[in-house]
Amino acid sequence: MKSLSDTSVQFVKGVGPQKKKRILAFSVFLITLFVSLLSINHYEQLGRMSGLTEEYTDVAKYLLEYGMEYPHDEIQYVYRPPGYIFFLKTILRFPSHIPRTDGKELEQAIEHFKMIPEWRSTPVFELENKLIFAAQAVFFGGSALVLFLLLCRFSSLRQAFLLAIAYGLNVYLIILVGMYHYSVVHLFFVMLSCYVTVLALEKKEAQTALLLLSGIFWGLTTLIRPTTLILPVFFLVFLVFYFKKDTKKIVPSIMMFSLGMLLAVFPQTCKNYSKTHRIIPVNAQTWIVLWANTVEQGKVSQNHANWWSIWSSKGMPIYQRVTNKESYYFLNIIKYNMELEDAFKAETIKNLKHQPQVLVKNLMRNFGSFFMNINSVTINIFQALQEKDSSSVDMLEWVRPGHPQGFYPPHAQRLFEGLHFYLLFLSGFGTYFAFLKKEKTVLFLFCVFLCFAIAHTITAVGFMYYYIKMPFLILLSGYTIVCATQSKLTFWPKSVLLNYGNLALVILLSLEFILLYLVFLPAV
Repeated sequence: MKSLSDTSVQFVKGVGPQKKKRILAFSVFLITLFVSLLSINHYEQLGRMSGLTEEYTDVAKYLLEYGMEYPHDEIQYVYRPPGYIFFLKTILRFPSHIPRTDGKELEQAIEHFKMIPEWRSTPVFELENKLIFAAQAVFFGGSALVLFLLLCRFSSLRQAFLLAIAYGLNVYLIILVGMYHYSVVHLFFVMLSCYVTVLALEKKEAQTALLLLSGIFWGLTTLIRPTTLILPVFFLVFLVFYFKKDTKKIVPSIMMFSLGMLLAVFPQTCKNYSKTHRIIPVNAQTWIVLWANTVEQGKVSQNHANWWSIWSSKGMPIYQRVTNKESYYFLNIIKYNMELEDAFKAETIKNLKHQPQVLVKNLMRNFGSFFMNINSVTINIFQALQEKDSSSVDMLEWVRPGHPQGFYPPHAQRLFEGLHFYLLFLSGFGTYFAFLKKEKTVLFLFCVFLCFAIAHTITAVGFMYYYIKMPFLILLSGYTIVCATQSKLTFWPKSVLLNYGNLALVILLSLEFILLYLVFLPAV
């Protein structure tokens, strides 16, 4: 792996290499944070997306007010990962504006909630909005900073800075900052975990301790999204290459890494066991998502919430049988969580016996969709919100399967799809060059990216899951730009030398700035 001190440092004059690196890293953070704060303070945000962001804010506020995920003594909540809930609870604790309910008041609240047939979202007030979105802007800026440090492992500071700015000014990611969704927090922990692992592999003198630390960071990342539970398998494959099949180095390295992940996840597993008497590493949604891949051959539509069509036609009969309820109520989903998991497990096994080809076709579809597609409609929804009364907008209806989504001219959406394809194109070359030149940092990042691809292939690529691609597309594209910078072609007129890397970088930044103009300036 390339040492930080080996990179080109001619971008900031008059100071030493390490100071230049720190100045640029801090600049990336500040620019990303500034633009994100401008967005959340001057534009209507997606917020709950009419329920698409799930019940994280409600659970966090219930924990602060009642000391339990739901004020309901028949519910043992293990439905969602705890990471983002902990983040929200921590942020909302600061103003101390949520009074704690206990004693007889808590008993009355529990009885009251048990009488309500359906779950209702708890209101999120303006102060809470500001706190949550501002904290997410800080985490987004932090992810851009760490991405810059990762880019420094194989590129010059100039290129790393500009690529990190391209990430921090990405309209698609800026919009995520204004949602009650784990995506921005998850991106920060993924980037941080990648960086700590890269450092662990470089520091020979303290490698064991750092690998343990990197495993702990990946465990914390897994508590936000459990898609990295399978990461040790991919890391083992990488270690075989990294240590050139030296088992004396491979075995202790993977053991320390896995131990670190276990240490981070184990407390949550114990907590889940105390509630359900089952071994649940993070949360209990395994069989319902596996079932979705076996029940019928799905369709690719990255801009629609395809889950609802599968659920309404195939899932509701199972729900009705298990809960003895005719109508869908979300409280019943979490109340009968374990019973539903058992039912969907049985259905999944039955489907695998009778129609295994459905799973194979869906896995192939999911894998292709994860690489080739992006849920660009969030940009269109954001633009439409600036011109409509948000209280009257049903975003859930806009993403229902089959909806034509003609609610706003899709110019910016189509341009972003072009940007995504451009990054995908560059990333393909970046991966090829990394294998060709055996660039270990980039190959490790590709292994992590592949882990996410396989995880989403198995569990279905949901409408809200494509965000995880973006930093890896920037990183892999960055390596293409680094390699292309070393190649020059005589162009017309003959005195002009065309630098492929600089040209690719100019195109990338131009697309990013045009998107910023199209999305944000019309709404001013």
